[in-house]
Amino acid sequence: MQNRGILTKWNDDRGFGFIKHSETETIFLHISAVKMMPRRPKEGDFLFYDIVIDSSNKKKAACVTIEGLQKNSISMPRVSKINKSSKPNYSYVTLIIILAVLFFSFRHHFFSLSKSSTSKITTSENIQGTEIKSSESKFTCEGKTYCSEMTSCEEAKFYLKNCPNQNTDGNGDGEPCESQWCN
Repeated sequence: MQNRGILTKWNDDRGFGFIKHSETETIFLHISAVKMMPRRPKEGDFLFYDIVIDSSNKKKAACVTIEGLQKNSISMPRVSKINKSSKPNYSYVTLIIILAVLFFSFRHHFFSLSKSSTSKITTSENIQGTEIKSSESKFTCEGKTYCSEMTSCEEAKFYLKNCPNQNTDGNGDGEPCESQWCN
């Protein structure tokens, strides 16, 4: 026959408490000993239980039922608090996936764009650098701004491409000094 006692202290968050077994003795109760009940125990419940001795030679309650409640065919969960929703929360997973996709697509686009623009810049710099180097041996920017100060069409083209404040292309077609040197 099982013992009968009242639950005098109960910590629901941690899942343990104490049963008043007699006037002088209390028995430790862990939530794992309460099986197949429709709810968790609370202070003031009358409990039926067996007493067992644990590995540290202390008495504890086992096979606990709550007086007045029918046993369930399914045992209650062994967690201290039940989640508000039994459905998994997919919004966080979805958000992480979206952020990862955006990050990788941005990264792919950015690096492919920077590689192509870098190669274009490098190519144009190489072309301009070659023109400047070939012309540099003959010409330098010395502050000339008008066609009358130039000595050849080649010098006028060098100044138009490489030197600031030019007045050598009056009609803006990219051909300098058309009436004097480059006709």
